[in-house]
Amino acid sequence: MAFATLEQLRQITNFKISDISDAKVLNLIASADSVVVNHFATKHSLEKLDGNIDSSNTYFYTKHSPIANITGANVSIIDACNATTGWTGSLAGEDPTAETGKQYSGSGALRLTKDNININASFAKTITETDFRNKRLKLKIYVDDATALAKLRKETRDIEIRLSDDSGTSYYSFFFGNTILKTGWHELVCNTTKPSLIIGTPRIEAITYITIQYTTNNATDTLTTDDILMDEWDLESNTVDENDVSVFLATYDSQNRLNLGNPVAVSAVSAREGRITLSSAPTTTTAVAGIFANYSHTLQNLNYNLLQNAANYMLAHLCSMIIRGDSPNFNQLADPSIRNDIAGNSDNWLRLSLSFITEALTIKGGIDLRAVQTNHNLIEKNNELQGWY
Repeated sequence: MAFATLEQLRQITNFKISDISDAKVLNLIASADSVVVNHFATKHSLEKLDGNIDSSNTYFYTKHSPIANITGANVSIIDACNATTGWTGSLAGEDPTAETGKQYSGSGALRLTKDNININASFAKTITETDFRNKRLKLKIYVDDATALAKLRKETRDIEIRLSDDSGTSYYSFFFGNTILKTGWHELVCNTTKPSLIIGTPRIEAITYITIQYTTNNATDTLTTDDILMDEWDLESNTVDENDVSVFLATYDSQNRLNLGNPVAVSAVSAREGRITLSSAPTTTTAVAGIFANYSHTLQNLNYNLLQNAANYMLAHLCSMIIRGDSPNFNQLADPSIRNDIAGNSDNWLRLSLSFITEALTIKGGIDLRAVQTNHNLIEKNNELQGWY
């Protein structure tokens, strides 16, 4: 994955597909991420790891820690909503049915229909036991039109997401007001460290049951067919994993030169301790010259959520340069004044990005000046990237 995303870019800006295509935005994400990562991560290339090479040990340690997440958010799919399997309705909620024409992604979405016996419509599913600690749950909701939207009650807790480890008796609850809803697709985000309410003693590290519930103005309000759709339950975290490191078992060639070969499989990374766990124990034959790694390290307790914001604003800055005509490849709009109105001030996007980087790198007693650069340096860096789209 990445820190910046197409979806977030569309949410924080007024940039439409007619202004800059999805393809162009996607091509810029790596550039935006690279600028931000270079501010908080110090790279180490082919550093020799510490640890016993004895055919049984798989733990090896970097000389610097914590290891940095340089690849962005890690996402696991809780339910793709391509099929109704396992989903049931309760209260006024009917069993979900499949929608294959208006899905957000994949091959389908689920219709969340409601009958006329209750103001609440609830939909639930049993899932494989999953650890939700320190993560963000994201799901997509669709409202078909103004008529369907008007039936939803406009109060502060009329959409509820529940996470339970015992089929719903004990649960973490996350409330959303229906005032956030609009027609079309949009995203609900639950920060699992900040539930709206906790009932009983649920184990957030062992969730097996998920629920979504919405409320209408009247029990007699019905919602049918594709009035309300649901798609793509994703669990996102900023944990460091095997994608953030590359490990090589070194041998010698016939001329006694170091031979690294291909990266070997890594089963786990413990960022704070600087520990890399290999899938298989190396031997004095397979790693006769030692074990080496490429990785980056950063600050303790780095706020990756702020860095995601920084990357998205950096992406907005790069997109803005294209829309404004600052790119030699630009050929979308002929009138510079129209381009400027659409794009906004690209330096403002840059300043927003820098402010989030600075905040993320703020430590007790001040700023880690090792990583923070000036606006001039950021602009110079982005000038280098103008030919990357």
